[in-house]
Parts: sequence; structure tokens; C-alpha cells
Amino acid sequence: MKGFCINNKVRDALEFHDKVKSLGFQLDEITYGTLINGICKIGQTRAAIELLHRLENQPDKPNVVMYNTVIDGLCKDGLVNEAKTLFSKPLNCSVKMGFALIDGYFLINKVNEAAKLFDSMIKACLTPRVQSYNIMINGYCKNKMVDQAITLFKEMRHKGLVPDTVTYSTLIDGLCKSGRISCV
Repeated sequence: MKGFCINNKVRDALEFHDKVKSLGFQLDEITYGTLINGICKIGQTRAAIELLHRLENQPDKPNVVMYNTVIDGLCKDGLVNEAKTLFSKPLNCSVKMGFALIDGYFLINKVNEAAKLFDSMIKACLTPRVQSYNIMINGYCKNKMVDQAITLFKEMRHKGLVPDTVTYSTLIDGLCKSGRISCV
């Protein structure tokens, strides 16, 4: 199945899945994760959700990686409300899931929702990382909210986090695009 998915032959992978299952074989979570990833990459995220729901009734339940993949796919497809519903399911939500959802909120210009989720993740004792701040700074810059990005940049430095190349590149790009090249 991985070979089919890597070569963008996800429909062939699904047919192979159906054939193998009809022969009585049980597939593991790695195989299902590969299949879900392939389905999402071809823009069929709703089909991936259906597969997740079918797996919930199997002995091997969907894992966090599978949910991460689907949430990320939903956000990239602009289906952030569906991603939020999936994110709120009672399972061990991962940091990656939260930031996929934050990125999705920025994609559909729901900046306040992104900021609320970021703040709630920080308050839930999440130790912020540079990559976490980069997602927020990038979202603010893309939504022409460079002042908020600069404030977050200062906050991360105050917390002892060292900005990386992505942080600086994102801020410089945001400042230039907002006509504030003198700040660079």
C-alpha cells in the first residue's frame, strides 16, 4: 500500500486494501496510517474521516498520528470547523494536532480563534517551542498583523527561546510586505 500511496495511486491502494481485507487479513496501524495519509494528500479528507470512524470499531483503534494527519488535511482544505470537532474528541490530543488547527484558523482568517487556542495550549502547561511561536508569527504576518507578530517575537525571547532562521525570515518578510522595510 505504501508503494501505491507514494506513487499517487491511492485508489489502487484502496482497492488492494479491500481485496486483502476480503481475504481475511488484518492490517496494522502503520498500514492504516499510510492509507489515511495518502487519502488526505489527494484531497479526499472526508474519505479519511470515514476510514477513521470505521477504525474506531476495530480492535486496533486510530492513533494520534492518524488524527494528526486528518486534522492537518482538513485545515489545508479549509475545513477548520470539522478539524476542530475532530480535535475535541476525547483522546490524547497532541501538540502537533493543536498547531495544525492553529495553522488552519490562520488560513481562513480566524486569527482570534488561533490566538485563543495558542493561549489555551500555553496555559495547559505546554512548554512552548520555537516552532510553536513560528506558526503564530507566520500566521500574524500573513494576516497583516505584524505588530502582533513582533509582540510574540519579544515574548518568546523573554521566555528564553532563541529565534531561528524561520523566525527571522518570517518577520523580515512580514515587515517588508507591510511596507515597514525601515524596521528591518
